[in-house]
Amino acid sequence: MNVLIRRSANAQSLHDYMVKLRANALLADGYSVSADLPGFPQPPEIRGHIPDIYAVKSSSKIISEAETCDTICSEHTRDQYTVFSNVPGSEFHVIVPHSCLEKAQGCATQWRIRVDRWWYQEGY
Repeated sequence: MNVLIRRSANAQSLHDYMVKLRANALLADGYSVSADLPGFPQPPEIRGHIPDIYAVKSSSKIISEAETCDTICSEHTRDQYTVFSNVPGSEFHVIVPHSCLEKAQGCATQWRIRVDRWWYQEGY
């Protein structure tokens, strides 16, 4: 059974902040960006999951997922990572608070998930 873990209001705020920072950085790098946030086009659904960020520039495609420490090793996260890391022709990036980067990397390794690039938010 796949149980969706709800974030606290503070964790949701941090999640959205990380998504917005990363999406804006990709825009500044010339990518066409959709993000699962107000003010951005909605990302495409990929095998039943909507990524936090979907960015395209010429032949480069990046799928990014942001997680907070309370959701980093959940089954829902595992399901998303499995789908997003296996999209042909794309890179899979993960954004987490610095305080749970090691835990996030450990879960991805345990799940045998390929993460092409890790991003982290300092101060958390």
